[in-house]
Amino acid sequence: MRLTFPNSERENGSRPGIQPRGLKAVFTLILAIVLVPSLALGADKKELIAKAKKFYKEYVELQQSFAPRVYDLYDEDIIFRNVRHLPDGEDRAVEYNKEQLGEALAQALPSQAARGEALVYSEATYAVEKDRVRIKCTRSSEKLKYTSKVELLVGPDGKGDWKIFSETSESRPQVPPQ
Repeated sequence: MRLTFPNSERENGSRPGIQPRGLKAVFTLILAIVLVPSLALGADKKELIAKAKKFYKEYVELQQSFAPRVYDLYDEDIIFRNVRHLPDGEDRAVEYNKEQLGEALAQALPSQAARGEALVYSEATYAVEKDRVRIKCTRSSEKLKYTSKVELLVGPDGKGDWKIFSETSESRPQVPPQ
């Protein structure tokens, strides 16, 4: 015995429900729901990276000219970490808040400029992390004969101004000539 329901078959033998034309519309709608936000996210990522590259360029220029204004690029809640690789093989980690960083920069920048240091930044990579960008690069000093890794987390603050939220780096104090 065959069960039949009202309107279970149409005169042309097709079954009710989603027809090929309706299926195409549903598929198109699903694609739109999935792809449009991801395309927008891709555009947002590209925009964030473009802004990060511009910000990084300013950071590098200020660092290379030993300009005290570099301090203004740091967020009020900056986490600055530096690992010093000492000549005796010991590693000493230091961590600064913004006030301490300002004091350290006020001492370091003039002496670096007086020594004629030439900092070179290279190999920058950019990775989006939510609304911020992690920049990894290499900093080297020919005069001090060292190369170190630098990592910055940058992005817009609450006002929309781009700031550095964290910086992790390495340094090698100059060994006095003997």
